[in-house]
Amino acid sequence: GPAGIFAAEAIRNRDRESSIIMVTADQGVAHSPVMLSYWIAGNRPRESLFFRNRSWVEKMGVDVRSGCRASSLNTFSQQLMLAEGDEILYERLLIATGSKPMTLPLPGMKSKGIYCLRNLNDAEAILQDSGGIREVVVIGGGFIGLKLTCHLKERGLEVTVLEKESKLAARLFDRRTSRIIERRLCQNGIQVETDVEIIEAFNEDGWVTGVGMKDGRILRCQRVFQTVGVMPNVQWLEGSGILIKGGILVNDHMETNVEGVYAAGDAVMTIDSVISEWVNNATWPA
Repeated sequence: GPAGIFAAEAIRNRDRESSIIMVTADQGVAHSPVMLSYWIAGNRPRESLFFRNRSWVEKMGVDVRSGCRASSLNTFSQQLMLAEGDEILYERLLIATGSKPMTLPLPGMKSKGIYCLRNLNDAEAILQDSGGIREVVVIGGGFIGLKLTCHLKERGLEVTVLEKESKLAARLFDRRTSRIIERRLCQNGIQVETDVEIIEAFNEDGWVTGVGMKDGRILRCQRVFQTVGVMPNVQWLEGSGILIKGGILVNDHMETNVEGVYAAGDAVMTIDSVISEWVNNATWPA
């Protein structure tokens, strides 16, 4: 992902000789989660998802282990264990394992046609079975949910946004700004409801047909997108001695409490420079 790619480039700018091994569960590298909804909307080609081309690996001199997943870490012996059974010794380690979408633990939410949008496989699955759909529900009115909503509308779909909080993008905007956004969405034919809670999903022949709300209403739809937040991929670090509080805690140099072990990207918690509190700042520039 972006954090791992940019870190490798920064290292190579200072050090042309040392070995860099990149372990990734993805079959390929350097595709942009940010661009997935643009591709789904049909206004960007598939090639636009990749922010580095295939020559990057050779140019940077990086040993990329694709399709491999880290399973545990021994910081005393400086060994990274892989799910496939291999072990990798390191002198310096960067953890950039990103995050995974949160899902609602509600009845019916495992129905077909209910998606999260986090990686290329998610987007491909959405496009493969999107024929004949008209009505879509997006659960969650944060940044990702609103961006996806606009792009689904561009495909000519009827989209309804359901937000549990009293305003859209509650972490980003004050109430006045949120209301401006809500009015603009409604002017463009998008249904928006705040202060609503989903309690179940309905299906027929395994495919979602609607969602039930706490107030008793049922909203019919053929597809549902969950955009209710993300969780850092840090479970595999249990027993490693690395401090975790919501995400991996790092200092101003992105180093963990263990010397020589660093972390970056969506998996980390940093001290916010404005509010002086630990936050998960899951935006690309940060």
